[in-house]
Amino acid sequence: MIVQILSILGSSASLISLVFFFHPTGQSFTATEGILLGVGIMLTALAVALEVKRYIATQPKTFKTKKTIRDYMFRWIESGGKVCIFSNDLSWVDDDEMVSMLKQKAGKDELQICVPVMVPIAETLKTAGATILTYSPLKVVPQSRFTIINCGRMDAQVAVGRRVNGEHVVEEFGAGDHPVFAVASDLVELVTRYNQTRRNA
Repeated sequence: MIVQILSILGSSASLISLVFFFHPTGQSFTATEGILLGVGIMLTALAVALEVKRYIATQPKTFKTKKTIRDYMFRWIESGGKVCIFSNDLSWVDDDEMVSMLKQKAGKDELQICVPVMVPIAETLKTAGATILTYSPLKVVPQSRFTIINCGRMDAQVAVGRRVNGEHVVEEFGAGDHPVFAVASDLVELVTRYNQTRRNA
């Protein structure tokens, strides 16, 4: 973040210095020059603020209780458009509000779920309209656990969860921001094509 902020400040300083370079020595600044300086300073402050906000948003999030993890997942999924969940058994889908929200997604054809084997909650969501992809014949259970929101859009994002020192850590990555997003998308594509092959066999 420090490098990005220094880059912003350096670029802004270069542009603002042009006003001083062309300004005659010993004379007061004109109204136009004053406006240009003010706008330059405001835009610099805005750029720095946005960079700080982006940095904070992309920092790993740590959750210590099952409820905080559940609440995060609810907000993450509810706010996204089309969602793809890559899970082991959907064990965190264990309350009526979460099930209801997922059913609404399913009903709008905005829910795809990848699980090794069909589990009861997956059956329920399939009935509601969700696309359920299984892959147990592959005899592989990936360690990956992630959820992609806004699938197929330029603003798609993935949240990847893992255990660190007994705590649940989630990191978010946007499309094109980090190779992790590409790896997650590739896993979903592989499972999707595997299911298509099985149906056509």
